[in-house]
Amino acid sequence: MATPKGAALRGGGCRAMLVRLNHLTHRIMLIIAQLSILAMIVIVTLTVVLRYCFSTGLSWAEEVPRLLVTVFAFMACAIGAGLLGFGIGVVFCSNGSTGGTDIIAWIINKYRDVTLGRMMMYCDIVIISSCYFIFHDWRRVLFGFVVLFIMSVIIDYVIES
Repeated sequence: MATPKGAALRGGGCRAMLVRLNHLTHRIMLIIAQLSILAMIVIVTLTVVLRYCFSTGLSWAEEVPRLLVTVFAFMACAIGAGLLGFGIGVVFCSNGSTGGTDIIAWIINKYRDVTLGRMMMYCDIVIISSCYFIFHDWRRVLFGFVVLFIMSVIIDYVIES
């Protein structure tokens, strides 16, 4: 039995597109990481030379490595959330469960017109907000909200497509 040409192309085309997208994002992140590390090395070297050889320094040089580390953490947060959302979306498409708040989302989705990703986001907002009472750090809570939002959008996208 012969398969239609379009069916074979659609499956292979989607996979090929995802592979190209993966390679492109990998190259972009690699370039950003290399430039950031190079900038940190130059700034730290310049600061050390100025401080010990000329008894002066760059006033702004103390904050640049801290800012770049925050940028790296945010990039890792966004990329990890995308991968997490894709993985959970694939699990949901196979009628699976991760054993967490997605069980509540499945039950509410059964009786109400709310997508799984959005319902998981509503459930997890309470959990991530309570993180502040343990760590007393709004940065962790903010990164958690970013992960939660990106994850829920990608879960809904994977389930709908």
